[in-house]
Amino acid sequence: MMSTHKFVYLVLSILTLLVAIMWLLSRGAVHAAPQGSYGESTDQIIVKFETMADEVRLLERDQANYLTLLSQAGDANLWYVRPMSGDAHILRLAAPLKTSELAVPIANLAAFAGVAYAEPDLIKQIIGNPHQTPRMLDLIPNDPRYADQWHYAYTPNTSEGLNLPPAWDITTGTPDIVVAVIDTGILSHTDLVGRAVPGYDFINDPFVANDGDGRDPDPSDPGDWYAANECGGFHPPSDSSWHGTHVAGTIGAATNNNLGVAGVNWQAKILPVRVLGKCGGYTSDIVDGMRWAAGLAVAGVPANANPAKVLNVSLGGPGACSATEQNAINAIVAAGSTVVVAAGNGNANAAGFSPASCNNIITVASTNRTGSRAFYSNFGSVVEVSAPGGEVDVFQSDGILSTLDGGATVPLHDNIYAYYQGTSMATPHVAGLASLIKGLLPEYTPAQVSDAIQSTARDFPVGSSCNASLCGAGIADAYQMLLGLDAVILNPAAMVNDGGRGQMATHTVTLYNLTGSTDNFTLSLGAHNWETSLSTENVGPLANGEFMTLTVSVTVPLSVSWYLTDTVNVVATSMTSPGLYTDTATLITRAFAPPEITVIPNALTTAQVVDEVVTRTLTIHNGNGVTGTFSFQPLLSGSSQGGFDPVPWLSVTPVSGTVSSDSSQLVYFVFSAQGLTPGVYHTDVDLYTNDPNRLAITIPVTTTVSATRLYLPVLLKPGS
Repeated sequence: MMSTHKFVYLVLSILTLLVAIMWLLSRGAVHAAPQGSYGESTDQIIVKFETMADEVRLLERDQANYLTLLSQAGDANLWYVRPMSGDAHILRLAAPLKTSELAVPIANLAAFAGVAYAEPDLIKQIIGNPHQTPRMLDLIPNDPRYADQWHYAYTPNTSEGLNLPPAWDITTGTPDIVVAVIDTGILSHTDLVGRAVPGYDFINDPFVANDGDGRDPDPSDPGDWYAANECGGFHPPSDSSWHGTHVAGTIGAATNNNLGVAGVNWQAKILPVRVLGKCGGYTSDIVDGMRWAAGLAVAGVPANANPAKVLNVSLGGPGACSATEQNAINAIVAAGSTVVVAAGNGNANAAGFSPASCNNIITVASTNRTGSRAFYSNFGSVVEVSAPGGEVDVFQSDGILSTLDGGATVPLHDNIYAYYQGTSMATPHVAGLASLIKGLLPEYTPAQVSDAIQSTARDFPVGSSCNASLCGAGIADAYQMLLGLDAVILNPAAMVNDGGRGQMATHTVTLYNLTGSTDNFTLSLGAHNWETSLSTENVGPLANGEFMTLTVSVTVPLSVSWYLTDTVNVVATSMTSPGLYTDTATLITRAFAPPEITVIPNALTTAQVVDEVVTRTLTIHNGNGVTGTFSFQPLLSGSSQGGFDPVPWLSVTPVSGTVSSDSSQLVYFVFSAQGLTPGVYHTDVDLYTNDPNRLAITIPVTTTVSATRLYLPVLLKPGS
């Protein structure tokens, strides 16, 4: 039986028949530990062919002969592994080779007739120093840890963070934007509940995957721990990093929920794409995961139902950007997705690392709390911008606080928080900013997103070890970024609301002035069929960065059919530069049948003794249509003075609420005879609804109070 951690390497013969037999045997071989995590080596090569005919030769019945020719050209035994995205293919070597040792075989393969290019399938790793930081358990889970996230605030020279609080006054994001986390996968942390959309595990090698299989639809993180020397060469053991979970928390941890930490974007969804596992991850898996995340096709993988408009790539390794990586990034950017990449933690020129050195991306360097370059951060001309990445060497709290797991190997699901440092931690700050832009301006191209972040970046503070030639345009600043968008924005850009026939539906839209100066705006309605009105037609003056919320009311005709819709465009236009600053929100109103509210029973009657408290229930049912609403008038009854007094013996809970279609709500009537004298007490309770046929329902309520309770005698039988 073949070992699950070693190759069964077969030597190719010059005899065609023997080659074919050995090739078939090699397909059953199980891959050993990847050797590229240490020593810059790999056992895989990426090859792309110039024509379909050459691909057919490789994939169909002539495969053995063609592999022999390729092996001879590269002077190395090669086996076919799989196709990858971008029409490239993965070939495996008989043994891992260092990058320097691969130079000649790669050059010979690239020169072989029909080969467009060949390059090593290098292994990338997470970019961060997580194991320098002890994990922390949040002992007060309902006590927010936002105060510990210095990296979101901005206090000059003290906490040179992202300047988010004033930016959040403008926008906290929109739920229709998806941010992909190309990483180790994420865990179901309590501070990430409801934030993720279905992702995918792109790790092809079961050893690297560390979850018992290869590619599958489960992107959860089983742990990336490894034993000493398990990844090739000599190295110490390592615990699991839960790296993707930490990155995801910075982008979009649930915020304003009285739990844990905040995320940059409060509304966006997170797409987990697992490409890194034990010992790192192959470039081919990473590229496939990136393409899929952006909505591009990957052979053998179901289409992504939630394409991401922003990709966070907090990983990398030595070497210049490869053709495989650049081709993928070009296709992703052409599809409209922004790629944000960590510069790397080698304290070296980022031009020597990939994918940080690729074009058409936002490469992010890391700054510390005072705005200097973090000691580990890569630097150089390929860096676009810097963001807080933290330093934990002196004070742990100077790191980046985010979601994590406490398991040393497998997850404990203990929902902890921890400080990490690294350009991996800086990158999700910028990815979060990119997602805020896309939420406000979905039409922005990746180039425009990159320019918006760079052009508004904050100057490095005086005395900083960073400058424009080392660390990019400056420190990313959320508030200045939004102020610099040079646009008037109606948000959301589209909305669908339901209205009952004969009732009014209300749309709420916010107008943001991000034109760069104080301006006045006019609002107008486009063509529509149903009665529609604006809460105001003139807004302003609004200073740059200010906003105003307005409502659009639509009356649904009684005569329309169910589910019929009416669409109206709301147009906001600058009065100073009407041709330059304008935006449109599209509002759709759907006609639904009105609610049909009934109460059971129609009246409430009870009997009780003095000082007794009893409870009765009333059921409010909505038999149809849109959501019903109900509210009770304050409980009053006539007095001997001719006015109205509160009813001291009756209370109702809840006093208002909603009832969705074909559902019910229980209401509790509490009768208290405390302090009452014997007698009959009565009041009418008025219930108000949005049922056009029963706007008010009167419920008679009566209680009879006795001095003592009467009990019937109990006759005992012999033996009872």
